[in-house]
Amino acid sequence: MAVASEIILSAFERSKVIPVFYHDDPEVCCEVMQACYDGGIRVFEFTNRGENARRNFSIMRDRKLQHMPDMYRASARLKTQQTRKHLLKWARTLS
Repeated sequence: MAVASEIILSAFERSKVIPVFYHDDPEVCCEVMQACYDGGIRVFEFTNRGENARRNFSIMRDRKLQHMPDMYRASARLKTQQTRKHLLKWARTLS
């Protein structure tokens, strides 16, 4: 089940900021996402810029589902059809 765009827009409007981030180390990614969440940010963009992006997306998804239920994540730089398909499949697992 997809989250209504109004909910995501409302989350953004409360913080007025969307962090854009990438790191190869999944633990660093999770720590940064958690720090943003702890600071009140509820929309986080993880860029698809490195070879570990797919693995990190999955790890971050699991952490988000366990510890940050109202964090909404975006992804950027969908360079290939295969990446788009993977991320759409991943997004469906968030509900």
